[in-house]
Amino acid sequence: MAGGFRQETFAERVIYIKVPSLHQTLDAAVAAGAKVVIPATRVPGVVYFALFEDPAGNRTGIIE
Repeated sequence: MAGGFRQETFAERVIYIKVPSLHQTLDAAVAAGAKVVIPATRVPGVVYFALFEDPAGNRTGIIE
């Protein structure tokens, strides 16, 4: 059986925010010092999203 479990040293909750332009928002976050964790990714018929981490280590997801 293929698959796996994530093992984290702490519990993480990520809030996803709907934005009008994924690329503009991601570019603005990077310009403000964030790093991209998951680049713009399209799941056909489901969602278009990305995940970034701010300089303090907080992760935020964005969807278009």
